[in-house]
Formats: sequence, structure tokens, C-alpha cells
Amino acid sequence: TFKSGETVVQRGEIVSELDIEALREMGLSQPVVDWKDLASVAGLIILSLTFLILYLRRSRGLNRDMRGLTLVTVLFLAFLMLGRLIAYGSPSLAYIFPLAAYGMTVAVLFGAQPALISSLPLSILVAFQIPNALELTTFYILTSYFGVMSLGRARRVTAFFMAGAAITASGALTAIIYRLPDSATAWTTLATLAGAALLNGIASAALSVLL
Repeated sequence: TFKSGETVVQRGEIVSELDIEALREMGLSQPVVDWKDLASVAGLIILSLTFLILYLRRSRGLNRDMRGLTLVTVLFLAFLMLGRLIAYGSPSLAYIFPLAAYGMTVAVLFGAQPALISSLPLSILVAFQIPNALELTTFYILTSYFGVMSLGRARRVTAFFMAGAAITASGALTAIIYRLPDSATAWTTLATLAGAALLNGIASAALSVLL
């Protein structure tokens, strides 16, 4: 939080991730595209695709269902593009983005295994090069996994909201675990992250039911 007229960072100072996030939120930074950034993104995409292809080669179900595979691919790309748009545009809103809804939807349609496997590269790709990327990646992976594992067979609508509660709890604990050792973290920040995890759980449950 900055007051009007307050300096974010002085010229010549080393810029931290928090400074970059503040400048980005205020529209004061103009990111420059570097070939190293493009190479790292391309490398991560290749690794993710290789991981998914290896899984599909060993899977006996989804690789034989082209309609189902197409649906999973469309869901994957939709969540990836929307998640990147939100996380890169506003890192503070990234904790509210209901990425776990992807895993829960795939789990209901095709089983827990493809949901867990595909949620891993999706979480990594969405959080890549975002401030606090490691924390956000762990947040997405654990909330997705807790959501899928808590959902079970999803025979009732209440199962989705039980999974949403698991997403809320795991997300809040993950954020607090990463931020608590930092002495500069205020209690209001922890409360805000817990609130974001609550919204994430509710949105994930509602969106997966809708899908």
C-alpha cells in the first residue's frame, strides 16, 4: 500500500520482487521481452508437453477417447490463458483464481488420475515468472490436489463444496506457511491471503459444478 506522492523505489536502488509488483500494479513498469525469457518459456512448455505425452502413452483410457482428450485440452488451454492473464496482470488476484476447478472438473468427467497429472504442469505454467512464483505454484498444486482428492465420486452437489472447504484450508495454510517466517509480513497480509483462499475455494466449487 502506497500513499499519494510516496516513492516506490529510488533511482539506482536494487529493485526487489515487491518493488516490481508495486510498479506493475500502478502501471509504471514496461516489461522488456528478452530472448532468454522466451527461451525459458519455450523450454518449460516443451517439458510440460513431454510430461503429458509420456502420461498419455501409458494411459489406457484418455488416449483412446479423442472427444474426451479434446475436451481436456480445451479446458487446459482455457484455464492456462485466463490464469496467466489474471496472474500477470494482478499478482494479488492470482490467489483468488479458481485453478482447482480445472482438476475437479476433469476428475468428475475422466477420473482422479488424469486430473492430478494434468493439474501439475498447469499450475507450474500459470505461476511461471510471476512474483512469488514458488509460493503461487505450491498454492495451485496443493489446492488442486486437495480439491480432487476431497471430491471423491462427486455423487452429490455437497461434495463439491466439501472439496471447496478443503481448497480453502489448504490454500490458506500454504500461503501462511510461506509468509509467516518473514518478519516483515503483517497480520493483515496473512488475513488477506486467508480471505483470498476462501474466495478461491468457493469459486472453485461453484465453477466446477457449473462446468
